[in-house]
Amino acid sequence: MAESNIELRVGATVLVAILVLVFGIVFLSESFLTSDTLRLQVLFDQVGGIEVGDAVRVSGVKQGKVAAIDLGDRKVKIMLELLPDVMLYEDASFRVESFGLMGEMQVAIEPGSGRSAIDPDKVHQGAYIAGVGAVMSEAEPVFESLKKIIEEIERIVEDQKVVGPLEESLADLEEISTDLKEIIASHRADIEGSLSSARSAAEGIDRIITKSEGYIDTSLTALSETSVKARALVDRLDRSVSTLENLIAGVESGQGTIGKLVKDDELYNELLLATRNMNKLLVDVRENPKRYVKLEIF
Repeated sequence: MAESNIELRVGATVLVAILVLVFGIVFLSESFLTSDTLRLQVLFDQVGGIEVGDAVRVSGVKQGKVAAIDLGDRKVKIMLELLPDVMLYEDASFRVESFGLMGEMQVAIEPGSGRSAIDPDKVHQGAYIAGVGAVMSEAEPVFESLKKIIEEIERIVEDQKVVGPLEESLADLEEISTDLKEIIASHRADIEGSLSSARSAAEGIDRIITKSEGYIDTSLTALSETSVKARALVDRLDRSVSTLENLIAGVESGQGTIGKLVKDDELYNELLLATRNMNKLLVDVRENPKRYVKLEIF
C-alpha cells in the first residue's frame, strides 16, 4: 500500500512537471512573439495559398511568422510578426513566394537601404511571385492543347490515306528536282553565255549613257530654252488675239473710220459715188488731155 502511494505521488509529480514545462514553453513563446515583436501589415493582390504560421524570412533568414490573414475588398491583408531586433527600412519590399521542393509558402522581405526605419503603423504593399507549381498549373491547358495537336499529327502520319499521297508528292518533287538539275547541267554553257551577253549589253548601255550625258544635258537645256520662247510666243499671240477682238468689237459698234464705213450706209454711198466720179475724171483726162492741160509757145 505504501509503495502504491509512492508511485502515485511520483506519477503526479511527473505529470505536473510536464504541464508546467508545456505551459512555460507556450507562455514564453506567446509573450516573445506578442510583447516584444515587430508587427507589420502588408497588402497583397493574392497570396497563393499562404497560411497562418508560415515562415517570414528577411534576406533568406527566418525572422518571424504569418500571424493573421484578412481577406478584404479585392486585397488580402497579412499581419507579420518579426523578431524585435530585425532592421527594416522605409524602402523594404515584401513578396509572397514558394520555396523548397514541396512548394511551401513564405513571406520574403528585402530590408531595403533607406535612411529612415520602416513605419510599423503604415500598411505596406507587397507582391505575389508565382512559383513553379502555380506556373505549371496555369500552363496545364497549354500542355493539353499541345498533347492534342501531337496526337492529331501522329494520327495523320499513321493514316495511309494521307501518307500515300504525301509520299507520292515527295517522290514527284524529287524527280522534278533531278530533272531540273540535269537541264541546268546540260545547258550550263548556254545559260552562262546568256548571262554574259546580258552583262555585256548592260555595260554597253551604261557606256552609251555615260558618253551621251553631255548631249543629253545640252538637249535638255535647248528644250528648256525652246519652251521659254514658245511660252513668250503664246503670250504675244494672246495679246494679238485680244487686240484683234477689240478691233472687231469697235468695227461692229461703229467706232473709227472702218466702223463708220461698215455701219453708216449714207457715208458708204457718198464714198462710192466719189470714187466713181474720180474714175470718170481720170478716164476723161486720158481721152482729152488738152481740155485740162494748155501748152503755149512763145
